[in-house]
Order: sequence, then C-alpha cells, then structure tokens
Amino acid sequence: MQLNSNIVMLSENNTLISRLNAFKSKNNNESGSQMKQFGSTLAFQVRRISGKAFNTVRNINEEDYIYLSEIVDWYKFVSYQLRNSVVTERGL
Repeated sequence: MQLNSNIVMLSENNTLISRLNAFKSKNNNESGSQMKQFGSTLAFQVRRISGKAFNTVRNINEEDYIYLSEIVDWYKFVSYQLRNSVVTERGL
C-alpha cells in the first residue's frame, strides 16, 4: 500500500510542478508562480491564485523538519501568509 501512495504522491507533485512551470512561461510569469525545494520537501506559491491547491508545502517529513524555519522564511520572502493544514501520511 505504501508503494501505491508514493506513486500517487509523486504523480501529484509532477502534475503541480508542470502546471506551475506552465504558469511561469506565460506572460513573463504574470501569475507569480514560484517553487522551492528543501530536502525532499517542496514549497509552492502562486501569487495570483489563492487557495491551497497551488500554495502548498508537500512531502514534509521527519528528516526535513530541520528546514521548517527556512520554509517559513521563504514564504515571508515571497510575501505570502503561511497557513497550516496538516494531513497525515494516511490522509485521515
């Protein structure tokens, strides 16, 4: 079951990365699409699209907790108010 959830997560991440890259390529990145990797954690932000679909942190895990303050600082740098929503690995 773990393998299936990893495949789904990877697929969702790749889809999101693809969409954000498409936003970046349109009109000189008019939407303000940005992403940054911290260890295996991925942070995404699109200034002109509100909501958590495109403004999210994915894959944060125990090993990447050391990057938590850097992630918060990055969201401050890109002037985006960080909101927390925690979903367990099992999506409970």
